[in-house]
Order: sequence, then structure tokens, then C-alpha cells
Amino acid sequence: SSPMEDRRTRARKRLAGVREGIRDLSSPTQRQREQNSLIRPAVQCAIKGVEARYQPGDLLLCSYKLEVKDDVHLSAVETSVVWCTSGKGQEDIGVQFFERRQKDDLVELADDTAQKLTVRLPNTPLSYDGLIVKIGWCVRVRVFLEGGKQLSFDSEFALGKASRIVVEE
Repeated sequence: SSPMEDRRTRARKRLAGVREGIRDLSSPTQRQREQNSLIRPAVQCAIKGVEARYQPGDLLLCSYKLEVKDDVHLSAVETSVVWCTSGKGQEDIGVQFFERRQKDDLVELADDTAQKLTVRLPNTPLSYDGLIVKIGWCVRVRVFLEGGKQLSFDSEFALGKASRIVVEE
């Protein structure tokens, strides 16, 4: 299975629950900064243009730019748009878009050019902030370095109107 599919072999990063007051999603989370601190500032990634909320069928337009030090060599870069569940029970991940660029295709990434990403968002699953389960979406850029190290950069967003089912008694 590919590294994208087998998430149980590494530490999991849970998506934050979707809330009305969504934080600035364009910068790395504190956990990502800590995970990447051993390699940074050798590789940095800026994901721009991801809005806080989209509706089903919307076009997600964003770009990402890698800043790689001269002495660092990339072996692959993966970009994806994924949804993840968290909460009780088994956690699931679904992939709406996935692209992997191998070493030979990475020359254009190293020349400081922003890479564009355009994805039509599906009708489901909608973002959900429930008591038992949460569903969150993100744009993910994974960078694989020669020698086996990898970094993951996420920019979270919501699909649809976040809701919580309220049961009246």
C-alpha cells in the first residue's frame, strides 16, 4: 500500500473540528511546526488561497510554493485534497484529488514558482462537528526528502455548512 493509504504506521495528525470562527488556516499548525522543526528551515511550504468554507460543487483554487535550501534534495512531492474523520471508532480518510511528482518532475518546484491546484469539490461528505464524530477537509502537501524523511503541510477548510444535530427531548 502507498504511504498515503497506510497512515497507521506513523503518528496521526487529526483535523481540527470545524467551527464558525475558523482560525487562520494558511500557516502550519503548532504540531506541524514541532514535527518539522528538525528539518526546518531546510524546507518550507506556503499554501495560499484556501478559503475557510466552500459549498459542494465549488472550485477550490489554491497554490503552494516550496522553499528548499540548496543542500536539501527532494525525492518526491505529493499534493492532495482529502477528508478525514476523527472521534470514536475507526478513523477514515478519503481522497478527492491526488498527485505525486517524482524526482525527475521536481525541477520546476525548485525554481521558486508557485504550483497551482484546481479541484472541483464533491457533494459529500460535508464537514461535520459532531459529539461522536467529526469530518474535516484539507489541502495536503507532503514532501519526501532523500534519506527517507518526510514533511506534511495541511491547510484545513470546511465543505458545506458545519452543523451539529441537536436532539430535542
